[in-house]
Amino acid sequence: MNPISALIASTGLCGTRAFLPAFIAALMLRFGADIETVREASASLLGTGKVATWFTSDVCLITLGILATLEFAADRSQDARSILMEVDHWAKPVMGVVTLLGLLSAGDADFINKVVPHEAGLFTPILALSAGIGTHLVASARNAVHRALHDADSENATGIHTLVAWAEDAYAIFGMALIILFPIVVSVLIAACIGVIFLLQRRARAREESTKLPCTSCRTLIYRSAIICPACRAVNPNICAVNWLGVATTTPTTAAEQPFHLRAKRRCPSCATRLIARTPDQACSACREPVFDSPATVQAYDAAIQDRLIPTLGICALLGLVPVLGLIAGVLFYRLHLVAPYRCYVPRARSIVIRWALRIVLFMLIVFQIIPVIGALTVPLMAFLNYLVYRRAFLALAGSIVSAPSSPTPFPATRRESLA
Repeated sequence: MNPISALIASTGLCGTRAFLPAFIAALMLRFGADIETVREASASLLGTGKVATWFTSDVCLITLGILATLEFAADRSQDARSILMEVDHWAKPVMGVVTLLGLLSAGDADFINKVVPHEAGLFTPILALSAGIGTHLVASARNAVHRALHDADSENATGIHTLVAWAEDAYAIFGMALIILFPIVVSVLIAACIGVIFLLQRRARAREESTKLPCTSCRTLIYRSAIICPACRAVNPNICAVNWLGVATTTPTTAAEQPFHLRAKRRCPSCATRLIARTPDQACSACREPVFDSPATVQAYDAAIQDRLIPTLGICALLGLVPVLGLIAGVLFYRLHLVAPYRCYVPRARSIVIRWALRIVLFMLIVFQIIPVIGALTVPLMAFLNYLVYRRAFLALAGSIVSAPSSPTPFPATRRESLA
């Protein structure tokens, strides 16, 4: 394979998945010569029969296979995916270099010696360094796009994260397999995909900044949906509502209604900053305001969600009358409208346990959804069960909130009362 194609493949593919592209590359190099179609199409790579034996050894294949399987499974969980993003930007550059070195065959060494005979000794290290840096940049850009998606739908209620995960798996698998067969064509396509990733990163950053406007007092950029400025505590005179994904719109709203909607999207009820921790007992990182400052606030938040219960169950019952598609729409609706406001404050470890316990029960309910009339009860039952479990978990965590905050209020009580 041309060293440039190997560089593009390792950078573009390992920037999305750390171990899966390397595993596919090792499989192709190990067994591709035994498959007639692959052997004929990839004669330039496999023709010499001299590939990197360390990369195609049994130990390396088994290790990469196990790591690729774990990576595949982790990316199916929203909680595991968030943790994986914090470490894979280091694993991916390493695997990018490993994959590049594995793809470079004996034929490549001859090519390098003919083209740059005096610098051949430095060419491979420079190529490897380029693969590491390039993979890191692509992985960072890809993670920025994923964080934007996570901010918009942190609970994967819409299922968009699952679709993206499958798309990236297909990209990593088929991209690596096809670049060995058609190196030039697929190299161009992968290079185009890298450009799209960086374009999406730029758009994600621009979108976040577009939701801000200067504070009327200190000119600090604040979210349009904020009630106060986190820097000077001045009140935002033009508070904008948030949509179903928690993104600020241009629709005006009041300071009385806004705190609930911001809390429900795991944003600070004062300055609209996205909250980091998954617990009701926390303070905003920007304005230092407690998210839930008293039991009364917790009770009011819980009561507002309870008001959604009956309408949500009614809509779910109507959607349940439609086989399959009604089930999907109903699940998305009750997740966003009824469950997400509780679940976003449940820690990851506990949320994983709850989610798997619920899946066992919900799987049995789904079987009845295809039965006419009876199936209409399936989606409301699923919604009510999720509501009960996550509400209980939320209230148990919120029970640690004391009646009076231990720290002094960061702005005068009169202004605080006016925002209540």
